[in-house]
Amino acid sequence: MSRIESTTPVAASSMQPLGAVSLGLTLLTVALWGGTPTAVKYSLEALPVMAIACVRFGMASVFMIVWLRFEGTRLKLEAGQAGPAVVMGLLLFAQIALFTLAIEMSNASHSTLFINTFIFWVVGIEHFITRSERLSSRKIVGLIIAAVGVLLVLTRAEGGASTTNV
Repeated sequence: MSRIESTTPVAASSMQPLGAVSLGLTLLTVALWGGTPTAVKYSLEALPVMAIACVRFGMASVFMIVWLRFEGTRLKLEAGQAGPAVVMGLLLFAQIALFTLAIEMSNASHSTLFINTFIFWVVGIEHFITRSERLSSRKIVGLIIAAVGVLLVLTRAEGGASTTNV
């Protein structure tokens, strides 16, 4: 089993602080990821929504094929993997297309804020479905503060005046 296929959770005692290289790569990843909505908004001036989604999906596919080759991983799917792979590919494409559409209909900041509300979904799934993380009063207070922050950003116009156009 390769290191990617391993399903064994990492023990908390084996985690170490980030070194300089790891920290640098992490910050580079965050900067590139954070620039995505702005780049999409900029590209909307030249391309339609679905074209941008296709370009993003195509670029990601090329990168993944190169990465698989670099890692020496086979590209051939095993029996029973084609259906789930197609479903996951379609879901990923839908996510990219809907994200691009959201940026076209709003702005990069609002789209980024919405996409980063995933933490509310993760907390709910972990508490109510997988039961791997339980909600504590401290976590609930943190979620309430985060939700109020989201609402403040989304209900304020750029000049600071309140608006209902969320």
